[in-house]
Amino acid sequence: MSPLRDGLLEAYLAALGVEPRRPGDELLAEITARHHARVPFENLTKLRLFAERPAGAARRPDDDRFVGQLAELGAGDTCFGIAHALGGLLGALGYRVFFVGARVGEGDDDAHVACVVEQRGHLLLVDCGFGAPLFEPVPLERDAGPRACGPSWSPHRFVAAPEDRFRLELRDDAGAWAPAYHLLMRPRAFEHFHAPIDRSFDPKRPSPFLSGLHAVRNEPERQVALRRDRLVVTRAGGAGGGPARQEQALASLEALVAAVAEHLGVAPAHTEAAARALREALNVDPFDPDRR
Repeated sequence: MSPLRDGLLEAYLAALGVEPRRPGDELLAEITARHHARVPFENLTKLRLFAERPAGAARRPDDDRFVGQLAELGAGDTCFGIAHALGGLLGALGYRVFFVGARVGEGDDDAHVACVVEQRGHLLLVDCGFGAPLFEPVPLERDAGPRACGPSWSPHRFVAAPEDRFRLELRDDAGAWAPAYHLLMRPRAFEHFHAPIDRSFDPKRPSPFLSGLHAVRNEPERQVALRRDRLVVTRAGGAGGGPARQEQALASLEALVAAVAEHLGVAPAHTEAAARALREALNVDPFDPDRR
């Protein structure tokens, strides 16, 4: 893994609103929380790359592009771009960091990627690229039992699983725990993920990231999500102590672009370009009711 080049570190920290200082627990926690609150997990960038860049290396993570789009457009990326940039940031600050893959559903073990930081003999998961509100670094300890994480409006937990895995689980509205992903604790160089990244751009493979518009921003008191043509806001205060959700239908591209700009902080030009890519390069209508 290569730390960020000179100048990019300062721009990245400025976009997060974090003051540079000596690496430690406090700084790592602040970066993790600010990243969730300021960098959306989104596929708008992916759709633009699909339409605007040739297949292969030109579509893989580029930290200059990531930090520039974050600062200028309020854009983020999917897990691959976020983890690559975040790993470079943490490495440049002096943390010992490596990458790990995860299986989502019945997919490949490298369908998702996250950062793990080694801190005083302990392993801490820093995952800001899944859409789950993991606001704090999560200690990965196999003998500690289930470890709760996430806010009351989106409770998650990590559970040790066989074969060097940890399972991230989400509690549903009925109180049952369901798996979100299976983390494989094998340190990887980021180059290991080049093939999964290339596969993720294959329109013949089923993927929500090439079939609709998606974006998530996790703030301390709520989650704001664009799910195709719906804006969904989740916060505490629901019936029985569960989450409360408000859903707004976005009936036009103008309404969708305005909602994403207002609630997720993404520049209209970025969302418009992603919607255009979806229509013209992938032949997908963002408002097709059959894809909800």
